[in-house]
Amino acid sequence: MKIEDVTKANVFKLAYAYLKGAKQLASLEKQYVKEEVGAHVKTLSIWLVLAVAGLICLALGGLILLVAVILYLNIWFAPWASALIVTVVLLSTGAILAMIGLTKAKKDLDQTKATIEQVGKDIRWVRQR
Repeated sequence: MKIEDVTKANVFKLAYAYLKGAKQLASLEKQYVKEEVGAHVKTLSIWLVLAVAGLICLALGGLILLVAVILYLNIWFAPWASALIVTVVLLSTGAILAMIGLTKAKKDLDQTKATIEQVGKDIRWVRQR
């Protein structure tokens, strides 16, 4: 609606135009939420998959290599010391991989929460108007 039309239009037409604009704004805001939150959820899921993959690789690699490394270390150490050394190394590697994945996931989760809060503020502002 052009500014020249406002002076000629009656109150009902202006109210209708206002409501139509508000409805369009709400629709665009909803679409914006889907796009923004969807992007953050996809990023978050990538880091969670990385964390889970790290834990799975840790478990499988530990099972396969555990016996071989322990037997190799038995050349220099007692069998219990060999098993302890291998266990500490595997647990340390797994903890590092899991922490990296969880830290990245938490960072992306915080960004997603901030986006959701901002969109909520926008929606409340539109409703107040």
